[in-house]
Amino acid sequence: MDGICELKTDRLYAHPLGDEDIDSLEAMHSDPSIMKTLGGVRSSMATQEYIETNKSHWESDGHGLWAFYDKEEDSFVGRGGLRKVIVNGEPVVEVTYALHTDYWGKGLATEMALASVEAAFDELHLPEVVAFTLPGNAASQGVITKAGFRKTGTIQHGGEEHFLWRLTRDNWDRFDPAGY
Repeated sequence: MDGICELKTDRLYAHPLGDEDIDSLEAMHSDPSIMKTLGGVRSSMATQEYIETNKSHWESDGHGLWAFYDKEEDSFVGRGGLRKVIVNGEPVVEVTYALHTDYWGKGLATEMALASVEAAFDELHLPEVVAFTLPGNAASQGVITKAGFRKTGTIQHGGEEHFLWRLTRDNWDRFDPAGY
């Protein structure tokens, strides 16, 4: 597997999401409070397919989703990272994240998003990344804003309207996350 295999932040470490994370991911995917903004609860089979799709992303693109763990507790926090998606007919790379409810409200989603953006620009040399949020998901919009993204419009994703957010390499170079 090529690409960025490990990520570390002040409070987290991450490895490519894989089979060893199935139990933690299944628990997350079966929690309605987590999945209400992520397309709904997923079955065990759908979660396994999700992992297989992620492994394919790593093989074909050199990036994908990471499983993030708390450094102190060595416990699964959530998943996040970079994945190629089609937006308005064009391939783009999305920054994505989802956390177990035990870790909500602690700034870890922002930490995950910032680490993913840094990897996209500094390691993969991508020119731009995007993110999507449901219009009613204020918490996720806060994360995306703190990571430097700017809202650029709306798109249909998963059968629902989402805000589309973009961040270019040039804007990232001028962005100071400590300013938020």
